[in-house]
Amino acid sequence: MIVLGHRIELARRTLEQAPEEAAEHLRHASDEARAAGAELRELARGLHPAGLAEYGLEPALAALAGRSPLPLEVAALPDRRLPEAVEVTIYYLVSEALANADKYAGASRVRVEGCAPGSPWPRGARRASRSSSSATTTTAAPAPR
Repeated sequence: MIVLGHRIELARRTLEQAPEEAAEHLRHASDEARAAGAELRELARGLHPAGLAEYGLEPALAALAGRSPLPLEVAALPDRRLPEAVEVTIYYLVSEALANADKYAGASRVRVEGCAPGSPWPRGARRASRSSSSATTTTAAPAPR
């Protein structure tokens, strides 16, 4: 990113006196920006939500709730840790549900309820529903095969 900034500054300085040289600097800057974007996407694929691996799903969802524009109620979660892939999936599912409830549903709150693999769905749970000004999203870990 530093090199990218230098390339753009060089292009800016040479723009009036040597437009072809400035264009070359901008071509290089464009290539470097694409490469940096690809590197950042690759890095992001390996990132997990802060604290999820160390502390578990409940604290990670609490941190997510603290950053959410909508109140998030986590009604129930399994008493034990779930496999990492399942916890990451639930985290991102809840994160997306919050974003969609805020952006598209006009919701005033989001409620999340989960159950452990092999457990029945919580009583009265719906996979996704919308009523008046609130959105209800229920998440659950998939049953083991």
